[in-house]
Amino acid sequence: MIKIKSLKQAEEFLYKQIPKESTQIYSGAFGLKRTKYLLKLLGDPQEKIRVIHTAGTSGKGSTSYLISHLLRNLGFKVGLHLSPHLVDIRERALINNKIIKEQQYIKYLNELIPYLSIMGKTEWGKATYFETLTVLAFYIFYQERVDYAVVETGLGGLLDATNAIENPNKLAVITRIGLDHTKILGKTIKEIAFQKAGIIHTGNQVIALHQHWFGEKVLVDTAKTTGAEMTLVSKGRNYLHIKSFIDKTEFDFQIGNLSINNIKLTMIGEHQAENCGLALAVLYKLSQKYNFKLDLSKVRKSLSTAHFPGRFDVKVISGRTVILDGAHNAQKMGSLVSTIQHLLPGEKLSFLVAFKKGKDYYSCLKLITKIADSIIITRFFVGDEPALAEDPEKIKRVLNRLGYKNYQVVTDPKQALKMSLGSGGFPLVITGSLYFLSDIYGFMAGD
Repeated sequence: MIKIKSLKQAEEFLYKQIPKESTQIYSGAFGLKRTKYLLKLLGDPQEKIRVIHTAGTSGKGSTSYLISHLLRNLGFKVGLHLSPHLVDIRERALINNKIIKEQQYIKYLNELIPYLSIMGKTEWGKATYFETLTVLAFYIFYQERVDYAVVETGLGGLLDATNAIENPNKLAVITRIGLDHTKILGKTIKEIAFQKAGIIHTGNQVIALHQHWFGEKVLVDTAKTTGAEMTLVSKGRNYLHIKSFIDKTEFDFQIGNLSINNIKLTMIGEHQAENCGLALAVLYKLSQKYNFKLDLSKVRKSLSTAHFPGRFDVKVISGRTVILDGAHNAQKMGSLVSTIQHLLPGEKLSFLVAFKKGKDYYSCLKLITKIADSIIITRFFVGDEPALAEDPEKIKRVLNRLGYKNYQVVTDPKQALKMSLGSGGFPLVITGSLYFLSDIYGFMAGD
């Protein structure tokens, strides 16, 4: 039996779980059943913790982070499962928004490996990378005795590996729904909403954003069918009077008997007021369900110190403004472009981009080319594999179709970053994929 002794070995072991063919990456219903089987071998840890489960097309990472951040600042011990990670694989099983110690992580992984081996010899076969990391997160959260676990779905919801949680006490959260992963989840808002609504189980409490009519009807109907209590959160009623600045977003919030005026959130853009409004609604409902007091001074302080890398993350490098944002679909890219236009009107902008295979980067580039003075196209790696990244030559062809000429292709992402930073004094926007930002943050940390 393999025995992991270092974080590097742990990463190598886990990266070997990544399917080599893109068609194998999403394992659907079979993968969910396999995940449930593996969790059953471990005693179903996911059913023994309080879970807040988030799904949606846009904002689920930010909303999950904010829920975790708020709960932590109210004194709770919180587990947070996000994907993908940016710098360190341990980011996928955070405790109190911090990575756990290396030896602790290795210990938990070594405890999981025998069960992976047992399952690998059954009809279920080998767990994928995401399934393994999802199960490991549930196991860590249970072993660490967290008060709450905030779990972000990977893809969709209904057949996602995280949807192994069947506890009726689960709180399901649905963020903004839009078109993404259309080859897997469906080509319409209605079809995609059905997949997202799949995380709603019998007896759950549901907090969802007010949606496009077709999507919202699916959510409401699912809640009725499962007997779930549903709360809809909307702009103008719950989060309102939004003002965006380069260093913060201000807004008011109200729900039930809770009212918080002049919130100062250190996450940028109107869409982050939306995500934060949803997170505050979750916090309010949890306080009612589990009878804890909301200390508004702690809530305010929490939001004024929130920082979630890869989401309109503004840095100054050698005197130059650099914006890092993991926008990877038209909805998210629209929010990014709109925020830039509002905060940096008339500025010349350079872009450094890479996209994951299967993404609608045509729609993303259509938005980017409206404001980009120049673009450098590159790719990214997961481990040593570029398999998930789209070929820069294909991205180049899309720019040609759009009639955009001021671009370069640099296949080495580290060299592309260096060239981008040296290309002029105006702001640089790095975007297209959170997997890409993982490389970029790693390069920055290395330098």
